[in-house]
Amino acid sequence: YGPAKAGKSYLTADLAIAIACGGEWLEHKCECGNVFICDIENGAAETRKRIEQICEQRSISKDCMNHITVTNMKGYAETTAFVDLMIENIEPGFYSAIIIDSIYNFLNGRESQPEDVDLFMKEMDRLAAALKASIILCHHVKKATEGYTSSIDMISGSSIFGRYAQTLVGIT
Repeated sequence: YGPAKAGKSYLTADLAIAIACGGEWLEHKCECGNVFICDIENGAAETRKRIEQICEQRSISKDCMNHITVTNMKGYAETTAFVDLMIENIEPGFYSAIIIDSIYNFLNGRESQPEDVDLFMKEMDRLAAALKASIILCHHVKKATEGYTSSIDMISGSSIFGRYAQTLVGIT
């Protein structure tokens, strides 16, 4: 999570490359695996271009892109239908990680509604369990983040986001 234009999408693309190539991300070794990116914010073509640029900048073979699938689900409004579609069409264990960038686009402005966020997070749990994959969610912070003592309270929308997550990475 982080503010607008902080580089969240760049960092998630970099994480996808690290997983696809078995490289490092923020000084953490990643196990090699396939990655599925659902980029709602930037679109599939822009994300692929960004991944190619990162590979080139870091002198990483573009062959690792064979382990990254990028799609754009913009306008796919219903969380349960999205998860059902993923479960029906993806073999469990094929992807190590599923990245969704960005939550606020996926929830169509309902990120402050606890019921909607709770359903979304439960569906992400169901997706992770069914596909045997880690779910990585990219999200933004509230517009005015000064004065918050907890990182959970900085995340935009319902505090359920931060309380469900196993790991939070804040970008400043």
